[in-house]
Amino acid sequence: MANCQMKFMAYNLLDSGTATFSSADSDFPGANAYHSNRGKYWLPSGNFVIDAGVNDDIYITDDGGSPTITLTAGEYTASGLASHIQTKLNATSSNWTCTYSTTTRKFTISRSSGTAVIRLSNQSGAVWNTIGFTGTDNRSVIPFLADEPRKHYPEYVQIDAGVATEIDFIGVVGPIDEVFGIGLDATVVIKGNNVDLNWPTAPYSETITPTERGIFHHLDADQTKYYRYWRLEIYDGANADVMKLGYIYIGSAFQPTSSNVQRGFSRAEVDPSRELESENGHLYFDQRTRYTEISAADIAVIDAADRLEIERIGHTFGKHTPFFISFDPLEQVSDSADELSWYVHFQDAPGLQHVFLDYYSIAIRLREAV
Repeated sequence: MANCQMKFMAYNLLDSGTATFSSADSDFPGANAYHSNRGKYWLPSGNFVIDAGVNDDIYITDDGGSPTITLTAGEYTASGLASHIQTKLNATSSNWTCTYSTTTRKFTISRSSGTAVIRLSNQSGAVWNTIGFTGTDNRSVIPFLADEPRKHYPEYVQIDAGVATEIDFIGVVGPIDEVFGIGLDATVVIKGNNVDLNWPTAPYSETITPTERGIFHHLDADQTKYYRYWRLEIYDGANADVMKLGYIYIGSAFQPTSSNVQRGFSRAEVDPSRELESENGHLYFDQRTRYTEISAADIAVIDAADRLEIERIGHTFGKHTPFFISFDPLEQVSDSADELSWYVHFQDAPGLQHVFLDYYSIAIRLREAV
């Protein structure tokens, strides 16, 4: 356990850079995603990104042939994208409509008269998947109803750090007592860029796998990751109303170099629910949110530089401000990076014990943030 490479995630770019969010419900703004209380969450309201040469083409057949309709690159609401598709179709052809249902979350394309075929077999640069048409067989029976609902494709948070800045950890959690708001089949991508342009071909791009608990991702240490702009993109189009993102971390980490967390740390789930017993022995419960406690986490024989930095982190965050921590980023103890990563508070200030000369051991007790 001495080589598990413990990391403290204490440098969130969302706290110091300029953050931009793709969309947000007015009651649950993007700023909630870097408020320390994970119960105050960001709830995206719906966003569609059309990129030139990536997803901007619609292929149809009408009375005059088989034209390709090219959409204007940009960001749209669902209803705005439906209106734009209709306008573009009728600029080349005629009698077309495109609508979006806020009930079913599905797009519908139709034509009131004349030949109408949507050529789903043409996938190159097509908008089809973006608006929920997932098949590849051409359709000629109108109206054309999308196969899957879409509320967003994608949602994102983007940070302008001001200067080229390194990151090495991405963390996302939702409210502690709810199912994590990003589906396990979603595509999540972290991208780095030195200009706020051409995001589909950003020089740094790495795909992240969501878990049931959240996102706990350590970037590849072998790649250069210094960029001014960082963007976390979430492609979870069918996710209508549960994408509650309680806290997002995009930043670097402190890792002790002289020593790491030792063998024998303990972890336990705490259920603070209160139990009452009636006179006849019946039990009643005041159910409360469960959380994890981590204790006996000692970092032994660390030098002065590491000791001072851990004490600085302890003083900065105290017991009141939570942060991410990972006991096993290299997956030497567990085969899953998320199993030994948490969003936590210090329960007490890190406890210092002198060992010899200018070397110390530090005891850490942590509680999962709620």
